Amino acid sequence: MSAGPPEERVIWRKRFQGQHFDFRGKSIFTRFDGCEFVKCTLLIDYLTEQLAFTACVFKDCNIDKLEQDEGRGLYVRDNFFDRPLDRSFHP
Repeated sequence: MSAGPPEERVIWRKRFQGQHFDFRGKSIFTRFDGCEFVKCTLLIDYLTEQLAFTACVFKDCNIDKLEQDEGRGLYVRDNFFDRPLDRSFHP
């Protein structure tokens, strides 16, 4: 068994639709490069670490921005957030 750091996982150009990602309180060691998230829920908190999103598109997701925090290993670059035009409230 290796005593080194966990391997980083790179997910490239994958489309996710209607999925739930719970990254809260975890060290993920994952990069999403050029991925598309459609109607997804992403949960990220102050304990989330080692996660990157580069050149991803987020369409109708629960987030409209991602904040970089190099101290925790959260990297974001060149992402696009496409919110629906109809933001009316439906109880």
